[in-house]
Amino acid sequence: IDPWMSIPGFAGANKAYDIDWDVNGNIYIYGGSFPFQLSKFNSAGIPQWTYTGKAFKVDIYTNGRYGDFAVDRNTGTSYLLQGFYNLDPVGLLKVNSAGNQVAYFPGIAQILEGWRIAYNSCTHQGVIAGGAPSGYIFETATFDTSLTSMNPVNTLGASELQHDFSLLALDDTNSYMATVKSYNYPA
Repeated sequence: IDPWMSIPGFAGANKAYDIDWDVNGNIYIYGGSFPFQLSKFNSAGIPQWTYTGKAFKVDIYTNGRYGDFAVDRNTGTSYLLQGFYNLDPVGLLKVNSAGNQVAYFPGIAQILEGWRIAYNSCTHQGVIAGGAPSGYIFETATFDTSLTSMNPVNTLGASELQHDFSLLALDDTNSYMATVKSYNYPA
């Protein structure tokens, strides 16, 4: 990371999958292998802490699929999203600026995949872009920062299953997403 470079030192696979920042110049890197790790570096590139997301569920079929993370850039609070867990709801973790887990939300039945997450500093809400492999037509959700609720949304207005969102970006008032549809199902 310009002007400094640091190796995260994640356990398992020493690979970073996503990066974010806060207004104080800190950098947050999320990666490794299950259970995934979040590391905070200060503006000089000095490691501050590493949090390991052990609250996420894992099974022999999915081996803890990677989801995503987002940072509230004003507070340094991070939100970590589970990617997929064997047709169970995906979980959501809240980690404070000191690297401590302060909340866990086990998810809701309508959102079974979580592939991207973003935090809106204007509305103080998070957005999840995901999907559901069977049974539901909800592909996205919003969540409150206390992690007490999640609101599923059928963003596409779809009547059939198997839509997933793979990309997500926010501005002050809108969400922008890219969707994919399984090749096993007609468009």
